[in-house]
Amino acid sequence: MVREGEAVCELIIENPLRLWTSAPERYAERVRVGQPVRIAVASQPELTFEGKVVRINPSVDPVSRTFQIETQVPNDRRLLRAGGFTKATIITDSAAQAAVAPTESIIRFAGVTKLFFVENGKARSVNDIVTGTEGPGWVEVTSKSLPTSAMVVITGQTQLANGTPIVIRTPEPPSDHNKKPETAPTAAPEPGSKALEPATR
Repeated sequence: MVREGEAVCELIIENPLRLWTSAPERYAERVRVGQPVRIAVASQPELTFEGKVVRINPSVDPVSRTFQIETQVPNDRRLLRAGGFTKATIITDSAAQAAVAPTESIIRFAGVTKLFFVENGKARSVNDIVTGTEGPGWVEVTSKSLPTSAMVVITGQTQLANGTPIVIRTPEPPSDHNKKPETAPTAAPEPGSKALEPATR
């Protein structure tokens, strides 16, 4: 027997899915409808899924000082599951060409941001570096005196000066008896991950 108004089933729309996320208030002017969103899930670590911002909540939560963003995620191959957890990156600014350097190559001291690169076997410093977008292990750099392609110094650069001779050493591969046994990675939701929900029509 089913009483009037009682739910008997739940309809899940697998394609597309929607992702609700919250962004800090300071990014309110940078997030726009139509911007691409890169999505990663633990069940498919080798793949990156593409979504698109479709709605932005115009109000800011007075407690958390965040605003909600809805992303529509195509799921033609049915590789994403409703209710799963994901990590998303909203692309608010992209450049066709940008110079990047390893994060550890950047030196910040006394209000000066610089790096060293190798030129004719010697160190050359660039003192007017301006950093931009950062990623895992890299940072965007701009400077009028920075070449378009160069080998930068990532260790010992705090002891260098202009014209210091540079010796480039290639690390030797570890021997077999020093290798540690590989262990299988464990999957767990990352902090700040959000759940994928079915899209409504």
